[in-house]
Amino acid sequence: MANSLIQSLKLLAFLLGVPFGFALLLQWIGGGIRKSGVSRFGNAYWYIVSPGVACHETGHALGCLLTFCRITKFVPFSVSEDGTLGYVMHEAKSGWKGAVSNLVIATGPIWFGCIVIVAITKLCAGTVMVANYGDYFSNGALPGLLEYVWACLKSSKDLLINLGGDVFSSGWLAALWFYLVFCVASEIGLSSVDIASMWQGLVGIVVVVLLLGMVPVVSNWYADGIRLLLPMLFLVHSMMALAVLVDGAIWLLMRLIVRRGRT
Repeated sequence: MANSLIQSLKLLAFLLGVPFGFALLLQWIGGGIRKSGVSRFGNAYWYIVSPGVACHETGHALGCLLTFCRITKFVPFSVSEDGTLGYVMHEAKSGWKGAVSNLVIATGPIWFGCIVIVAITKLCAGTVMVANYGDYFSNGALPGLLEYVWACLKSSKDLLINLGGDVFSSGWLAALWFYLVFCVASEIGLSSVDIASMWQGLVGIVVVVLLLGMVPVVSNWYADGIRLLLPMLFLVHSMMALAVLVDGAIWLLMRLIVRRGRT
């Protein structure tokens, strides 16, 4: 029973814990960026990062399409007096279908934002960002959670170094990449509304995984599933770690600009 619980918790940690943790970190950093940006540029800041806002809302819209929820209104970007920058209105489903659809829709900006970062890199640099799991872990070995998160951060750092040193053919392409990735990364985090709408689906998945994990055979499947999923999840998690690094650098830069503007 103890081994079954451990396998269940491992699966939840890698499948939900890591991306949710990065999302919360991105939301916290993004809040600092917005505060500094609005303090320095006023409402013009929202127009600067409008591609990221549109990407965020598009992620929600795609979540609606994936869960067959009819979209009633889609506004990718519009600065309103109440602070709303964009929104997606859709039909509501009830029961477990509603919980699952809300989870997919709420997390849309995360997985779609990662796809967009890869696409931007292909467009600007002519290459696809690939975080190779085997470069950081030996085949067949399951890393610890902290070891895995550290490898995601290291992988994102290595991707940045490789892009800056070997890939970009011109400075303006590098500047365009950094600007677009910053816009997407600064708005990839989950808002309080997103978190509120996804919690039922999130709790439901946790409960189902834990209950099924009590069956010894299923817990063995979990272990095999982690080994199969991690190499694929590693790219997504590395893209989120990359977003954290880019946002962190921009946040520090903007804080310096705001401080110098006050002196």
